[in-house]
Amino acid sequence: VERSRSDQGHVLEARGQLQKRDDSWHLALADIALPGEAGAKSDGRLSAVWRVSAEHGPRLALRAAALPVEPLVALVTRMTAPGPIREQLLRAQPRGRLARLDALWLPRGEAPPRFYVAAKLAGLALRDAEQTRAVDGLSFEMKANGGGGHVAFDDAAFTLTDAQRLPKPLEVERLFGALSWRQVGNKPLHAEAHGLRARAAGRRAGPPPELAAIQTWARQQPSIGDDETFVSAFSIQLEVAGQQLSQLAGDRPGGALALELSELINAAQRQSPTPQS
Repeated sequence: VERSRSDQGHVLEARGQLQKRDDSWHLALADIALPGEAGAKSDGRLSAVWRVSAEHGPRLALRAAALPVEPLVALVTRMTAPGPIREQLLRAQPRGRLARLDALWLPRGEAPPRFYVAAKLAGLALRDAEQTRAVDGLSFEMKANGGGGHVAFDDAAFTLTDAQRLPKPLEVERLFGALSWRQVGNKPLHAEAHGLRARAAGRRAGPPPELAAIQTWARQQPSIGDDETFVSAFSIQLEVAGQQLSQLAGDRPGGALALELSELINAAQRQSPTPQS
């Protein structure tokens, strides 16, 4: 398979092999240049197996590596029937890189298809123009099927934009932990966070901000900025908390902002009254 042309005139170039076996077709592509990549070939790989058997019925297995997300999403939206998944993909316009993909698709006639997906994505970007929200640069590993899924973050860094809730884009320099969800029958979707923790980019050493800086920040927060009485009281509380952190840090290198969570927990335990036996 040297060259084929999509219905929109974009050229797909690849080196590949197509094999017909008793109950299946096997397609393997390498050196892929997908639409949207300006014709530049990459080390991307894609293999697909379509099998029909009397025992299991039809099934499609996909395996891919080092491919851009955009043309794959375009393919999925064309193959997917109108519904929430297709609408979300069209709104989000995902961009990024698919480092690894293993997927299994099992059509079931009139019933919803069964599927399994395991993937690793890098530098994922999502946009929601209708609500001015965006995520840019997120990397994670995921597994999902019709009953639920799991997403794991390992030292991921990304930017979050939400014009309705954030005065400016939030730079997250580290994200750890996982999210999982499951769907049982017609029951509501159940989601859980597992050890999820994040650290926003910013100053990591020195003294806490002064009262004037705290008040300026508080007035920029959409949820409280219009309530000057609350801003004043809240800012004073944060200033007092900063002074307590400075006392706790003492001469520690880096000052109050360099304190670790373990140090705060130890300080709280030392100040707690000892239970009487």
